[in-house]
Amino acid sequence: TPSRGLFDRAERTFSSGCIRVDQPFELAELLVADQPQWDRAALDQVTDSRKTRRILLKDPMPVLILYLTASIDPSGRILFYKDVYDRDALLLEALNEDVRIELPGGSDLTG
Repeated sequence: TPSRGLFDRAERTFSSGCIRVDQPFELAELLVADQPQWDRAALDQVTDSRKTRRILLKDPMPVLILYLTASIDPSGRILFYKDVYDRDALLLEALNEDVRIELPGGSDLTG
């Protein structure tokens, strides 16, 4: 989000297309590890300039984004989160559907 004041808020759904990264510099260093000109000092210099800079990766890096409304913390406690994209109902509906798996040889499993 271009609204810097929103960065201090716990709610994270103010803008679309933005993703927060817990350790952005560590991630950036991993992504450009094969490009010696982009060491930590060079990344810090770009950050300090406060100007947007696009760094092309030699090899594309797939990004997996997980949307979870429930998880378990390291102590085993179950945590629930607000379903801001209203996906839980659709997921629950899909999980409640009958499943038919065709096995080799023509038999199947239904459940």
